[in-house]
Amino acid sequence: MNNKFLVGNILREVKNGRLNCNNATNETMKDRNDNSTYVKKIRKGRQVFPYASAQWQKKNLKSFVKTQGHDISSVTALSSKEAVSEGHPFKNYDEDVLGFMIARALTIDEDEFNQLEEQEQKLWSKKGKKYTKNITKKRRSNLMLSTLQSVGPTRLTNEFCVRKTDQTPLLYAKEVYSTDMSSSFILDMNKVGKFTASANETGYRDYSEQEADIYEFADNEIILDKNIRLKRIKDTIKGLQLMTTRTTMTNNLEDLSAKFMIFAEYEIGNSLFNNIFEDSRLKFDYLKQAIEENEDYRLSKIYIGCRDEYFKQDEQWLIDKVKFEFEDDDRFVIGSVGEVIDKYLAIVDVE
Repeated sequence: MNNKFLVGNILREVKNGRLNCNNATNETMKDRNDNSTYVKKIRKGRQVFPYASAQWQKKNLKSFVKTQGHDISSVTALSSKEAVSEGHPFKNYDEDVLGFMIARALTIDEDEFNQLEEQEQKLWSKKGKKYTKNITKKRRSNLMLSTLQSVGPTRLTNEFCVRKTDQTPLLYAKEVYSTDMSSSFILDMNKVGKFTASANETGYRDYSEQEADIYEFADNEIILDKNIRLKRIKDTIKGLQLMTTRTTMTNNLEDLSAKFMIFAEYEIGNSLFNNIFEDSRLKFDYLKQAIEENEDYRLSKIYIGCRDEYFKQDEQWLIDKVKFEFEDDDRFVIGSVGEVIDKYLAIVDVE
C-alpha cells in the first residue's frame, strides 16, 4: 500500500471569542474576582497566545460528521474516573478516523448481557453471575491535528457580567479575545477504513481474531467499501473547513469556518505547513521553501483557498498576495476556500 497523506493548514477568524475554557486551578494569573472563567493560553514572556486543543477540535468534528450520517461510538463509564468506547472502528467513524485505546477487561451483569445482539454475545465469557471479555485494543488516529493557536500576541479582555438574583446581584467575569488562529492537520488517507485483526493484545490492533471470526472478516482483511471510505475522508475535510461548534457560543457567537486553507497530498506525513504564520503574518518565503523541499513527495496540486477581504498584510488582502505569489504556477489551484475544496473533493481517491 502506497502512502498518501493530506497535509494542510487552516486560518480561522475569531472576533470576540473564548473557544476552549481552562480550569481555574490551572490558571497562573488569576483575576481578583473568584467567580471568573479562563481560556486556554500559552505565554511567551509577557506575550499571550490563546489556543484551542486538538481534542476540542476533534469533539466539534465528531458533532459535524454525525449530522452527515456517520455512526459515533457510544462511551461506557466503568467508574467515576474511567470509560471506554465501543472499539468497533468498522462501524464507527470516530474510532476509525480519530483512533481509540481500550486497555482492560470489561465485565457486565446478566441483564446487560441479555440486551446484546446474539452476534455480540459470542464475544463474552461467563464467570459466575457476570460476563467478561478482554477488550484490549488500540488504533492510531488517522487524523493528526495541532492546536488551534493565535498567530500573533493577543490581548485578553475580562468581560464583566452580572447575574440578577433575588438578593445582591452576582458578579462574574470571563476572558474573551479577538485574533486570527491557525492549526495544521495531516490525514492518513489510505489507512482510513482499513483495519487489522490480531491475537497480540500488546500491539496495535483494531479487532481480536475472535471478533474477526464473529464479524466474518475474511482472512483478517478488514476493509470498508470504497464509497464509505471516501465519504469518511470527504466529510472529515468538510468538517475541518466548517468547524461547527456550540461550545461557549451562547453569548460569544463566532463563524469559525476556514477563512484561509492550504492543503495537498504527499507521500510523507511531514507537517510542512505547520509554522507558516507568525506575528500575524503569512511567511511567504518560508512557505515557498517548505514546498520546494518537499516537492519530490508531492502527489497532487497544492490547493489554496482564501476569503475575499480577509487578513490584511502589508496593506494587501491575503488572497491578492497569494495570487501574486502563486497564480502563474500551474502546481497551484487558487480560489475561495469552498471553491478549492469542491475541486479537490471532485477528484479525491483512495487505494
